[in-house]
Amino acid sequence: MTISATSEPFGTVNGGQPVQLVTLHDKDTGVTVKLTNYGATIVSFSTPDSLGLLGDVVLGYDKPIGYESDTCYFGPVVGRVANRINQGKFTIDGAVRQVTVNRPPHHLHGGAKGFSKKVWEVVKVDPKGAVCFGLTSADGDEGYPGTLLVDVTYILGKPAAGEFANSGFKPLNTLSIVYHASSIDSATPINLTNHSYFNLSAGAQHNIHGHHLHVNADSITAVTSELIPTGEIKPVKDTPFDLTEGPLGVNLGERFKATEMNGFDHNFVLNGFDKANNNKFGAPLRTAARLSDPGSGRALEVKTTSPGIQVYTGNFLSSVPGRNGAVYGKHGAVALETQHFPDSVNHANFPSTVCNAFENWDNVTSLTVGVLNK
Repeated sequence: MTISATSEPFGTVNGGQPVQLVTLHDKDTGVTVKLTNYGATIVSFSTPDSLGLLGDVVLGYDKPIGYESDTCYFGPVVGRVANRINQGKFTIDGAVRQVTVNRPPHHLHGGAKGFSKKVWEVVKVDPKGAVCFGLTSADGDEGYPGTLLVDVTYILGKPAAGEFANSGFKPLNTLSIVYHASSIDSATPINLTNHSYFNLSAGAQHNIHGHHLHVNADSITAVTSELIPTGEIKPVKDTPFDLTEGPLGVNLGERFKATEMNGFDHNFVLNGFDKANNNKFGAPLRTAARLSDPGSGRALEVKTTSPGIQVYTGNFLSSVPGRNGAVYGKHGAVALETQHFPDSVNHANFPSTVCNAFENWDNVTSLTVGVLNK
């Protein structure tokens, strides 16, 4: 096998609690992914450009202290419920629940100390290229009902031959993210995602205005001015949110100019979702998005079993000090958050995020990196 996994110390958090850094590496392609069990976070993701030069395509920090103080969610697993819950309230099993309001007046990404701010157990490092992180979220954690057992496995592998024949790029490696959760005592909402931000120029460009993005979605969930869904599923045709053009999509810089907020922070309703497979083990992966950077020649394809993808183009990033002396600003990268729809627990017409007691919740996302066809 050319793909390996190794683990080493990564310093401490919470005043002295040690955390690990796990490296997944393919010696054939050079693709390297570094992860830490603090937040089950993708710390770095290095992949070659069209000339074979490696570059880190995700935003992040040099040391654990950066992730402790992070408010931008650079690379962690967010939950118990990713994205927003209106007023931090919902009703489940006939009882009204109030979860932490950490972005007043709403709940965001699991609360003040959600999954992104917890030290996960390193359950297993597979020397063939995988790592499993585990977490127990107690009943009442950030206000959520029920005790939840969670594990997230990252697997670095090689794409199947011919799998990306019509994608417009040559695939090199796929990082699969396998989510599994089970509630052991009561029903609870779950919506897990990884919140990595991608800039495929690997820092050569300070923004993503030259990137192209395709999203396999004919609709979005309409939102209020506070980005809370109204419940309406709104077609994107003839709007700036139509990102369905061609295999490699639209130029982001040009499209930003046509949007009211000069960027995106919206949930796209992915085509082809089957409610019968909602959160079930073995559900089929569907293409969600393709991101590419003509300048570097790098490309990324996202596939998922989730019904939606939040496209957030770093509209609110402002002078954030990052890795290797970098400073991240507005439109510095794009987060492609495969997920259930925001505030789903309060909208019966959205695919359900509720995991009942003694049931399992399963989800998979894959990130395939490569280089554009010449």
